[in-house]
This record gives sequence, structure tokens and C-alpha cells, in this order.
Amino acid sequence: MNSNFNSRISNQLLLAYTHIDDKRNSPGGIFPTIEIFDADGTVAGVTKGRNYMSAGTDPFTRNNEVVNNIADLTDNFTYFAGKHTLTAGATYEYQKVGNAFMAGSESYYIYNDLNDFINDAPPAYFSYTYSLIPGQPKVFSANLQLGQLGAYIQDEFNVNSNFKLTYGLRGDVPTYLKQPLANAANGQKRTFFYHPVLVSGGKFLMKKDLFCVAEREYLQVKYHLYS
Repeated sequence: MNSNFNSRISNQLLLAYTHIDDKRNSPGGIFPTIEIFDADGTVAGVTKGRNYMSAGTDPFTRNNEVVNNIADLTDNFTYFAGKHTLTAGATYEYQKVGNAFMAGSESYYIYNDLNDFINDAPPAYFSYTYSLIPGQPKVFSANLQLGQLGAYIQDEFNVNSNFKLTYGLRGDVPTYLKQPLANAANGQKRTFFYHPVLVSGGKFLMKKDLFCVAEREYLQVKYHLYS
């Protein structure tokens, strides 16, 4: 909004808002991701020990969302004084940022071969990611609300028809309107045990019933590796 009070004084008020909420969805209900390998190399055209078939939903779609909402308010007051154009203003920006990514939240299974899957044998690998917050199945690993207040003043000096000089001063103060999540690794609140997957003759060879947990304040990922 532009306002002219007289030939020397004007004001400009600007308001802008951007809304981004990018969600990934898949049709149907919750269903796991299943990978079946050709462990023995008996399937023509498939490399021994490699993926033979996949079924189910994409493991990276459920509980995957990006939020980036920005509101900006700016006011500029201008005074025209001959060769000088003086501008003083203030601006405030509010930003809400969120990122939810819970890979494997519909569960994820790997079987050595088709026979294991058909005969309901234990999977070679199992993973499941879930929320630790009661009543909240989806959590945002990044969930911030930021504000930034700025003030400035400048002078546009028309020295002559061939030369114009603009100079000024500005200051900004950022604020966190919502306390960011603590770094779990620094706070000693994260425990993670990992055992590499060893493949011999196309089979997953693991210690029996090895259980691994990656734990944070809000999210837990469980892995089961079977012999």
C-alpha cells in the first residue's frame, strides 16, 4: 500500500505471505515394503544375491512432509529533500519450518529368497520407524518457528545527473519463537548399536536375533537381523 501525504513525504506498507506444505501420500492403507532376493542365483537374468522382486508401498512416502511458511511485514517511510531521498523503515519476518521424514514407518522386510517368503520363514532383515510421542504418529525432526526484526535508514544522494550515491545502515535481530530440539548426540540421549550385514553365498549371516535400537527423544527406529 502506497501513501503520499504531500510532495515531500510518502509511506509504503508491504505484506507478503508464502505457504508451502508438501506432503507425500500413497493410495490405500498402511502396507509394508517387502524385498525378496535371489540368494541362490536360481532366477534367470537376476544377479546372485541381488534383489529379485519388490512389493508393497514406497518406504519413504508415509510420514514425509515439508513445511515452509513465511510471513513478512515491511514499512518504509520516505522524505524527499532536494538532492537527498531519506528512507527509514522496519521489517519483521516470521518463518515456520518443518521436516518430517520417517523412512520405513510402514515397516520394511527383506527375505533371502521367494521360498522363505512363501513358507513364512523369518526375514533376513526387518525395520520399523515409529513415534515415541503418544497420540502423534508423525513427528517433525525439524520443527522451528523463527522471527527476525530489522530496522534500517538510508540516503539516496543525487550528486549530479551522472552520479547517484546510496548509503545506509541496517540492523537485524533473529529470535527463536520455539525452542529447537536438542542435539541428542551431544546430550547423551542417543544409543545406537550397529552390526554390518555380511553376505556369504548370497545368504545374510548375522548373529542370532541381533537387536539394534536408534533412540531419540521423539523417534525410534528398530532393526531386527536374523541368522
